[in-house]
Amino acid sequence: MATVMPASAIPSAVEDRDAAGRRTAVLVLGMHRSGTSVLTDLLARLGAVPPTDPNPPAPDNPRGYWEPAGLVRLHDQMLSAADSAWLDTRPLDLSAMGAERVRTFTGHLLAALDRSFGTAGLFVLKDPRICRFVPFYRALFEVMGIDPKVVLSLRAPADVAASLFTRNQISADYAGVLWAHHLLDVERHTRDLPRIVVSYETLVSDWRPTARRLAEFMAAGTRAVDLAWVESPFEAALHHHRTAAYDVFSPPLGALLLEIHAVLSRSCEDRIDGARLDALAERLAVISERQADLFSVEFCFQRLTSPYDAVKAPDPLRERRLLAAALERLHRAEPRHHAEPAPR
Repeated sequence: MATVMPASAIPSAVEDRDAAGRRTAVLVLGMHRSGTSVLTDLLARLGAVPPTDPNPPAPDNPRGYWEPAGLVRLHDQMLSAADSAWLDTRPLDLSAMGAERVRTFTGHLLAALDRSFGTAGLFVLKDPRICRFVPFYRALFEVMGIDPKVVLSLRAPADVAASLFTRNQISADYAGVLWAHHLLDVERHTRDLPRIVVSYETLVSDWRPTARRLAEFMAAGTRAVDLAWVESPFEAALHHHRTAAYDVFSPPLGALLLEIHAVLSRSCEDRIDGARLDALAERLAVISERQADLFSVEFCFQRLTSPYDAVKAPDPLRERRLLAAALERLHRAEPRHHAEPAPR
């Protein structure tokens, strides 16, 4: 799900800003429903400045999202302007909105970042949507004098799929492909940055070792870490959809997701095997291409039926036509050959 954007858009929009004082942004990235909210809560308890305008709690996240509301609105608007949304499996092309609109959005993002975090020297920014345009944010931070550190939140894809089915009525295979794209894109675009991977399951079972890792990661060895004063950010009763089986996915995809999760899980302690993940990304691209019409049908369905404004189709008639065209291609696809039933 590579991101394409005009190379000149970011600098021209912020060339007059003073980038003399370096600051640090801890980026919490991961697929939706992967524990990014509780991780952001924990990082705030450890000393990173949270946004001043967090999105309010909701039934699916009663302890709050810890996302800056102004930035989230802009992210959704950017995706919509590029004919996309957070649950789109297609590659994201920000240049589709035009260089001028990218520059306009950049100015709005700068203002929103200032409103959410002011001049904080160390702040925590979380929104899973950023996974879809990490290169954009890296360019933005560079001209702002902000050094990013990345915390990648990892949760078993079957559990994520179960959660997305409950909240958004997304099929398992579609959710699994979304999960893989989000994680593989973030991993590929942050290899040269300070980063750690945090297992949601480990956080749930015992949050203190994770808190110590995070505190040391933010401090970079500059001070001792004392967790005695830190309260737990977690309520076990809110941990739903545990240990769902991989057989919820079609066999080729399930095996691929299991391997991606295994590689990233090992990276919780060791270095991430980027070359292996690149090879797995190629396999994912093949599966995505083979299932392109099915995924198109599901995306159109979500845009036509979702109650969320950020997902709704800007042009419902066009979306219905795209849906009908994808269904027509599926109808005309060569039928699968099944073995004749054995005679009785």
